Amino acid sequence: MRSFIILTAVAALLLSPPAVSSLRAADETIPVSQIHRGMTGFGLTVVEGTRIDTFQVEVVDVMSGRAGSGDVILVRVSGLDTDLTGIAQGMSGSPVYFDGRVAGALAFAYPFAKVPIGGVTPIGEMMELIGREDRENALSVPRDGALRPEGKDRSSGLSQRPEPISTPIALSGFAPEVADEIDRFFNERGMVTTAGGSGTGTSKEKGWKAMPGAGIGVRLLSGDANLTAIGTITWVDGDRILAFGHPLFQSGGVDFPLVSVEIHTVMPSRSVSFKIGSPIETVGAMVQDRRTAIAGTIGAVAPTIPISITVDVPGIRKDRFEYRALDHRALTPALAAWATRNSIAHREKTWGEGTVRVTVDLDLDGYDNLHMDNLYSSFGFIDQAATDVSLPMQVLANSNLGEIHLNRVDVGVEFSEGLRSARIEELELEKKLWRPGEMLRGSFTLRRYRGGMESFPIEIPLPDDLPDGKLKLRLCDAPSSEGWDDKRAPNRLRAVSVNDLVRLLGEMRSNDKVYCQLFDESTGATIRGKALPRLPGSVLSVLAEPLHDDDGAYRKGHVVAAVEYPFDFVVSGCKSLPVTIDRGAPR
Repeated sequence: MRSFIILTAVAALLLSPPAVSSLRAADETIPVSQIHRGMTGFGLTVVEGTRIDTFQVEVVDVMSGRAGSGDVILVRVSGLDTDLTGIAQGMSGSPVYFDGRVAGALAFAYPFAKVPIGGVTPIGEMMELIGREDRENALSVPRDGALRPEGKDRSSGLSQRPEPISTPIALSGFAPEVADEIDRFFNERGMVTTAGGSGTGTSKEKGWKAMPGAGIGVRLLSGDANLTAIGTITWVDGDRILAFGHPLFQSGGVDFPLVSVEIHTVMPSRSVSFKIGSPIETVGAMVQDRRTAIAGTIGAVAPTIPISITVDVPGIRKDRFEYRALDHRALTPALAAWATRNSIAHREKTWGEGTVRVTVDLDLDGYDNLHMDNLYSSFGFIDQAATDVSLPMQVLANSNLGEIHLNRVDVGVEFSEGLRSARIEELELEKKLWRPGEMLRGSFTLRRYRGGMESFPIEIPLPDDLPDGKLKLRLCDAPSSEGWDDKRAPNRLRAVSVNDLVRLLGEMRSNDKVYCQLFDESTGATIRGKALPRLPGSVLSVLAEPLHDDDGAYRKGHVVAAVEYPFDFVVSGCKSLPVTIDRGAPR
């Protein structure tokens, strides 16, 4: 009997003659106004493999929404062991039918409920997404990089309101500590991670077809590790589909890969049961992510970004990991960071003393490519390596200088045991008075971690045109040098083009160098990223009016001369000395 119901429902949906969506909707959907307490019907979902099964529903009541919140059809669910599992995560989008017409998508549930009562998003509200094509740039989301909704773990079950059924995120290929971090990220956004597979075979081999009740997934990451959000298809109109009955991130117009899904089982839970599933293959693109549903196009191709990560332990082993991430301003940097952590965790330790050299190469479409190289040595080396990968991606993604598309990401991680570091202990000069054109000479001393002291010479050629006066010599690590420059020269990093921003990122100081700079501390200005040192008071007063945060600011000091001293370990600390320029000083 169950098979007959399925075949009848599917035949009604698949064999109807081609027609305009609005005509189909009028013919095959039932409006909320015709739904009343006590009506019985059925729903479609997958609980094993790709086979679509039926469950029974009875209307409890209709709750009318206000202020754009939408209506919710309350239903009691039975069949398919729902007396044991309740409404499971992954059933989001399961179509519900009354009188042979689709009413909407099962989309809401009550955590810890003793009876399987849930909410249905009306199909009329979901249909508004069909044919909607407005979208943001693939890299365009809020400037803070957040994805909404955020901040509430809906898995707690403390609310007495019907909550959107948490979307299960099937993950595979991740080290446990990385999986825990991913779990926290998605819990804050009302989702839950579950174990899944990487996906094998084809949709045809698995018997999957794009039809109401079939499993559907949104693939966030693929390759040597996988992340896929799992739900159910509600409505099919040619190559267009509606699913979930609620948003994934509610990020509006998007372009994410859609994948076919197989379900391994439904795991009963005292809180909220969930489907365990795996992706099969890419079948289309999700194009809308809004309050009432996600919408997609079967056969469309969504862009993805290849991420290649090489983990090298010199003399022991060298491994290469390959991933593909969806193209999204907020998600892609996070996915790249997780991929970096995961690659290191699969081959090396993740806690304790360690040193890593991290190289990052970003291939930008139509702009100069970005290359960055840095060294980290600490207990948190894996966090520093991941941040080194994600931070430049976030900066570029949030830039308003132009439309930036990332073609690929290449990361190199060279790991060694223990800490390789030293601290600046002393800075000395041969004398106090210096003539213009002389070679300023001195030395600095480093104390190695669990080692001895070692001195290194300093030689800085002084310009011939230096006026008499006081200068400051600073010998500092990378963070101290960057912080000093930020304070003394506001807007020094203000880029005027994408290539300018790429250059500034590529010139960021690295931790394995000591930066020796001789400063003239006279007041000047920074106008649109350009330094104007040693300006007289009359000029500064003229420039004072336009010195706003977005175009300029006063600056204290400019670099007279500078040298860098590279090492094969991380250097920390900062020392400074006064330098007096006197043309009458003895030679």
